[in-house]
Amino acid sequence: MKTQVKVITKQDQNVLENIFRLRYSVYVIEKGWAPDAGNLMEQDNYDEQAGYIAVLQKGEVPGVAEEVIATARFISLQNKIMLDEEFHELVAGVDLIREGAIEITRIAIDNRFRHQHLDIQIYQKLVQWSIENNIQYWYFVVEKKYLRYLNRLGIKAVRIGKAKTFPDGVTAIAAYIDLKWVLEVLQSENNQLYLKVVA
Repeated sequence: MKTQVKVITKQDQNVLENIFRLRYSVYVIEKGWAPDAGNLMEQDNYDEQAGYIAVLQKGEVPGVAEEVIATARFISLQNKIMLDEEFHELVAGVDLIREGAIEITRIAIDNRFRHQHLDIQIYQKLVQWSIENNIQYWYFVVEKKYLRYLNRLGIKAVRIGKAKTFPDGVTAIAAYIDLKWVLEVLQSENNQLYLKVVA
């Protein structure tokens, strides 16, 4: 499978629309976490301040646009984020680091490709972008089992705050990553993944 991982800006309108369609299939149809706006796309107020990572699959037909098969959104903590609003109860009493920090949300992977570890490709691109933009801290909300998966890989994510159960029955928690520390740990504990991530 030929894929390309890109940082997407507001100028990439066609790719953005495909990102929102993939998010619709995951967060509206599959999970029921987001409301249905009736346009087959999932968007919210945070998208105005966001950047995106997209994993694109090259189509076989010449002239046909690449398909978005995985995506993630990132927002500077200098702006309002979901942990300030929708997920505030998860981090009640916790002081979030605002300088050099992003919140990662709306990770969505097409269910046809969930065995391909596309999340690692997303993290690889996010590491590169973060280093280039002096970002050290990542915040996100994940399932407990996914946090365990990241830690097994050597991506040391630290739980903060309380757990919450969503409409689909999934229990999620807030966590953060200190990227500088994680890369040091990865280099010593999982050098193969470290080399992939920093390539």
